[in-house]
Amino acid sequence: MENKKNTGRWKRLAFKLLGTSNSRKILATIVRKQTAHLPPFSFPLDDGAVNKVFIILPPESLEVLHQLENVAALKAFFRNAEVTLLCEALSVPLARMVAGVYVTEYSLKEKRLFSAAFSGFNRSFNGAAEVCCLLTRSEDLPLLYLAGRTGAPVRAGYAGAGIFPFINFHVKPSPEREYLTERNCAMAETLGAGKMKKAGWSVARQPRVEIDHFLKDNRLPRSAGIDAFFFHRVFGAEQAKGIIRAIVPFANNAFYLYADKTPDASEMQWFSQFDLPLIHNITIAQVAALISSSKLVVSGNTLLFGFAALLGKKAVGVFKKDEIDAYCPKTSAAVRGIVYDKTSVAETVSGIIRAVAELTSIP
Repeated sequence: MENKKNTGRWKRLAFKLLGTSNSRKILATIVRKQTAHLPPFSFPLDDGAVNKVFIILPPESLEVLHQLENVAALKAFFRNAEVTLLCEALSVPLARMVAGVYVTEYSLKEKRLFSAAFSGFNRSFNGAAEVCCLLTRSEDLPLLYLAGRTGAPVRAGYAGAGIFPFINFHVKPSPEREYLTERNCAMAETLGAGKMKKAGWSVARQPRVEIDHFLKDNRLPRSAGIDAFFFHRVFGAEQAKGIIRAIVPFANNAFYLYADKTPDASEMQWFSQFDLPLIHNITIAQVAALISSSKLVVSGNTLLFGFAALLGKKAVGVFKKDEIDAYCPKTSAAVRGIVYDKTSVAETVSGIIRAVAELTSIP
């Protein structure tokens, strides 16, 4: 094992010295030799004849969340196939929200060319699928190389995620598809799924039980959540305090505060001034369960907002100008998106408060 680690380390050093362009050419030559014998494919694909599908998810959890509709559509389209998802370890709970798939995981530190884990994937997934879908939006060389090394006759990816021969079928979503979930679904639709019915999503039982116990213990049977750490980071301690104090009365004080990491002593002191339950350092599965039990979420471009949109919950999201079209659905009556403008913080804060007031007035 140690020899394999050393071999991988030396290979990565050699490739680093060669530079990205030359390294890519060498890897492309390996894939080209491996796939040269494959016959051409044609559309429409005979989905019923596909026995195995391999789907490589993006490494970032928020990007995985926005791929769930697409993956569910691919699973439904290739109805007779065994579908395997490869994902980063933290995103496994997200991947398992898609029913009937197998999940293989890796840790982020293993996502390197010639690492022991990825060398193993190159061997084990070689020839293991007729269709491989790479779901990254930009080039990620270890994942791109793995897609090529599968040797799948159909190796589909989004335009910009990589070149031939790693990918031999490129999907270019229409510019009109601004919302990322809908944009991603162009993959399934182009491969033949067509416009499919929106999937219904459920949350795993155990994390749901754990979160329900917490909410009942804090007498918050139908609670609302504020991503307090997000507001603290973006607006600073004083303005975040003002936003939280202005929002809380709209849900009859039935709010909890959320933090995506464990606060330090000074941060915990800041949280304590609100006299509200604080939920922090929970798993992604528990985040999903928390949102499924919440009646309203006020957040930024985070998993909290993403889950709320996916599960059809009321949500107020605060976004940078270049984020809002991609991450905030325009067609949902339960969602309000606010653009954060550093030159007009007061206007942004007023927009957040108005949006919360509007959504809490809707039954």
